[in-house]
Amino acid sequence: EAAGDAAASAAVEEAPAEEADPYEFAEPRDVLKELKQKFWEDLGAQKWSERKAALLQLKELCSYPRLASGRDMDYGDVNRELRKVITKDSNVMCVAEAINCCGALAKGLRQAFSGTAKGLVEVLLDKYKEKNSGVTKAITESLELMHKYCFGLLDVHEYVTVAMGHANPKVKEETLNWLKV
Repeated sequence: EAAGDAAASAAVEEAPAEEADPYEFAEPRDVLKELKQKFWEDLGAQKWSERKAALLQLKELCSYPRLASGRDMDYGDVNRELRKVITKDSNVMCVAEAINCCGALAKGLRQAFSGTAKGLVEVLLDKYKEKNSGVTKAITESLELMHKYCFGLLDVHEYVTVAMGHANPKVKEETLNWLKV
């Protein structure tokens, strides 16, 4: 019996410990109050470098492990601006950074970003038609974060079905690649 206990305790010691989630230990950070007027002006600037700089600033702020959410936190303006950049901006570097911001928001807000994340899936899957590999990589990474923290595949199955029937074969291929991960 003692040998059985020793073997059982050895098996427990060999089992890899789950990695601690920084989200669980971090204090929520209010990134909205850190976005100054200059951020909003730069996001609407003519020069792509200014737009990209604003997006990089947002991504850096949102990379904190836990973002403040709740009734007093309205990310609606940020989400609308990010969606606008993703769908309408002609500069692929700005588009990729906006998509990366969405991924960072998904990781930091988790379920509080769920509704927005589900609404972005259709746009992101359609954006797979972009030929730029930086945009494709950003989409895949953001979709992985959104899936991990915000929604299940059943929640977005209709968008996946549409993407699988898309006329562009790259959209189908990249959607399948995302689903494999």
